[in-house]
Amino acid sequence: MNEQTQAKLDRLQMLLAERTRIDGEIEELLAGTRIAAEHHSDQRQKPHHEKPAAKTKGVGRQHKCSFCGKPGHSVRTCPQARGAHPEDSSQDSLTKSVPLTMSQYIELRNAMHDRDFQSAKYALVNRLSPKEVNRAVVSRDYDDYATGPF
Repeated sequence: MNEQTQAKLDRLQMLLAERTRIDGEIEELLAGTRIAAEHHSDQRQKPHHEKPAAKTKGVGRQHKCSFCGKPGHSVRTCPQARGAHPEDSSQDSLTKSVPLTMSQYIELRNAMHDRDFQSAKYALVNRLSPKEVNRAVVSRDYDDYATGPF
C-alpha cells in the first residue's frame, strides 16, 4: 500500500471512532426520549447490498381498513364508508339472498377488473348479499348466474 492510501485508511478509522463516540454521547443525552429512538433508527444505514426486511403480518402490526387504508378499524366500522356498512346486523339485504338484477350483475363484472376488487367489500358497499356476489363472480355470464346450481 502506498502512503496516500494508508493515510486515507488511518483518517477513516479516526472518523469512524469519532462517530461512534459522538453517537454514544447523543444517546446518553437523549436517553429514553422519543427523539433518541428516532435518532437511533435514522443512524442505522444498510449497506447497498443488504436486502430490505420482508414485510410480515403478526404481532405488533396494526390492522388497516380495506376501505380507507387507515389503521385502527375494519371496513365494517369504517367512518368513511358512509352508508356502506349495515347499521343493524339483521338487515334483510345481508341475511336474505336476493338475486342480482342484470344491471347489478354487469356493474359487478365491470368492477371485477379493478385490481383491488374484493367481493366482501363490494357486497358491503353496494348492500348486496355476499352469497349472490360470489355466485356472480364465479359465473360465466348472466344466464349461468341466474340458472346456476346455487
